[in-house]
Amino acid sequence: METHLDLHRPVVRGTDLSHPDQAIVLSLAYEPWVRDDKLHDKNVVTMLAAAASAVPYTEEVARSVVGALLQVASIGSLRLHIPDRTLGLVGERPPLPPTCIGRKRAARPDFVRYVRELGNIGILKSYLIIVWSEWDFLDREGFPELCNSAREDFRGIGSWDDREDLVERLNHILGELDQGFEHVKRGRTWYGMTNFQRQKKQYRTLRKLLQEVERDAMETLSRMPLEVVILSVH
Repeated sequence: METHLDLHRPVVRGTDLSHPDQAIVLSLAYEPWVRDDKLHDKNVVTMLAAAASAVPYTEEVARSVVGALLQVASIGSLRLHIPDRTLGLVGERPPLPPTCIGRKRAARPDFVRYVRELGNIGILKSYLIIVWSEWDFLDREGFPELCNSAREDFRGIGSWDDREDLVERLNHILGELDQGFEHVKRGRTWYGMTNFQRQKKQYRTLRKLLQEVERDAMETLSRMPLEVVILSVH
C-alpha cells in the first residue's frame, strides 16, 4: 500500500531510530491530517496504528502518537478505525507542545461527544487533562459540551479521585494564567488579550462546576448510613 506520510519531518536530535517504524511514528504529529485529503484513508490509520504498537514506548513516541490521534479522531470518517490499543495511549497523558492542532480540534463538540460516548471514564479523564491547557482557549461551541461532561460524567461519591485529578489540572492551568498575559503568550502572535480573558473565564467555570459536583457528593455522603458509605468507597 502506498502511504502519504512524509518521513522527512524533523525528529528530536539524538532520538534512537534503530527501530524500522520509529521514523514513521515520530513524524505522525507533523502530518497535516486535517488538511490533506490523501490522509483521510482508513488504511493509513491502520498502518500508523501498527507502527505505533511496534515501537518501544517512550514519552516522545506517546506525544507524537497522541498529537496525531487527536487530529485523526477529529475526522469523523476515520474515528471508527482507531484501534482501542492506540486510543489507550491517551491514558499516558504525554505533554503536548504549546502549538498543537490536534489539541485544538479535540475541544470541538462532536469530538467531546465522541469521547464521552466511548463509556470509558479513564480515557475521558485523560482526554480532558490533555485538552485542557494553559496554551489554548477552548472551542466556543465545544465548551458547553465540556461543561456537561464535568457536571454529568464525574458525579457521585465514587468519582473522588477523578474529580481530584481534574481539579488539580485546572489549578495548574489557572496558576499559569494568573502569572499574566505575557507569561502564556510567549511569542505567539495570534494570541491576544481577548483569547487570554476568555481562557481564564472558561477554566474558572470548569473548576467551579467540578467543585459544585464535589459539594453535591459530600452532601449525599453525609445523608447516607455509615454501612452504606463504607461499601460505597471500597
